[in-house]
Amino acid sequence: MWELQETPGLRVGDLARRMALHQSTASNLIDKLETSGHLKKERLATDQRVVRLYLTSDGVNLLASAPSPARGILPEALRLLDAAALASLQTDLDRLLAKIRDLDEGFGMQPLPFTE
Repeated sequence: MWELQETPGLRVGDLARRMALHQSTASNLIDKLETSGHLKKERLATDQRVVRLYLTSDGVNLLASAPSPARGILPEALRLLDAAALASLQTDLDRLLAKIRDLDEGFGMQPLPFTE
């Protein structure tokens, strides 16, 4: 709901990506919010396949009394990076994890210091 308050009119797929959820999981949550009267779906007149999501006044009122979502510096900084920077970061992290796996193979069979 916070995401829809920040950016009214998101599509289901956009909301799922922002929340790092599978689209079917997001759809189920959206259906429950719609049934409870906190969210409404609107279809574009030009393309009925496109569904936009909006909070209802009940949804806005509920959010007014809810604690704000936990947002840290790292997720916010990552959200502000463009696609090229995120792709570069992903490549570098993949390289780092590969090095860790290589190192771990040799260390994995050594006993922990406190068990000797």
